[in-house]
Amino acid sequence: MLAADAVTLEGGLVIDNTGTRIRYDLAHDPGTNSGKLAFSSADQPMQPLAESLRTLGAPLPGELQLLSGSASLSGEARWGNELESVSTSISLKNTGGRFGKAWFSGLESSFDLALYPAISGESSRFNVQAIDLGIPITNLTGRISLAAADDKQPVITVSGLKAGILDGRVTGNRIQIDLNRRSNSFTLAFTDISLAELVRLQQFEDIDAIGKLSGSLPITIGPAGLSVTKGKASAKAPGGYIRYRPKDGGELFGSSSMESEMLLKALDDYQYEELDAAMAYKPDGQLTMQLQMKGRSPGLHATRPLHLNLNLDQNILSLIESLRAVDGLNDRIDRAVKQHFKARNR
Repeated sequence: MLAADAVTLEGGLVIDNTGTRIRYDLAHDPGTNSGKLAFSSADQPMQPLAESLRTLGAPLPGELQLLSGSASLSGEARWGNELESVSTSISLKNTGGRFGKAWFSGLESSFDLALYPAISGESSRFNVQAIDLGIPITNLTGRISLAAADDKQPVITVSGLKAGILDGRVTGNRIQIDLNRRSNSFTLAFTDISLAELVRLQQFEDIDAIGKLSGSLPITIGPAGLSVTKGKASAKAPGGYIRYRPKDGGELFGSSSMESEMLLKALDDYQYEELDAAMAYKPDGQLTMQLQMKGRSPGLHATRPLHLNLNLDQNILSLIESLRAVDGLNDRIDRAVKQHFKARNR
């Protein structure tokens, strides 16, 4: 509709390369040279909508792929003699995809994002039902905000992070990732991690273990990848047990020395009261752990205390690759994401 002092226009368009349908309403006042453009989309498949957001300039990381679920968006642009602001809101429903080597399903959230004059944004409390990082993670929740100064990359803040992992929980608060820095550090805490699940995950078929572990992981993300330094874990009272019983009668560490034979006997039924671990992880996947345990081994002596120190070394990335080669992604990851995973790993 045209009038002497105002221009209004409404309609719809389809973004050719994605098929995303956008509804728009435009109003402009020639007298003040100001106006507003409002736009919105109905609920539609997530994958093409994500590409449309990239087209609109949304700062989605390049390693993020949104592959399943649906979403809707709305937004507006305002201007006077020049452009004043651009903002958008997006609502995600049962969304799945990939972020780096992490595959996920069941993301539910909404996000308000300012694109101009500066980038900033904040989510509602998000929930991700399932994440496959090689280690299954469930019910990840938290809030995300981002802000950027002029000509700077955004700073991303994650608050109130909680997730289930190995029958326990991991938490983190005010995790900041500054995309202008070469590296970023933060700490995650974990509680009640099942030692039995940890042993099962690492495919130690000859080891049976019971216990609950709690501790912290100081994490650094840098150009080479993720690393952990001075990680700590301790077993909860009253402790538990570790039983190493090789089914083929093999010898511990491939050695037949007296010390190894004594250690093998000790671990046949080691009942620990205290277990402390120091951990380090390198970007190449190499995990090292130093274990200090205090307890008893009835097979050696019914009542005499026995203290053990063990060093463990394993490449976690190689383990994850071998697990995924055999089992694929875990059962809670949705079908569309699994199909994409299979296509990438043919």
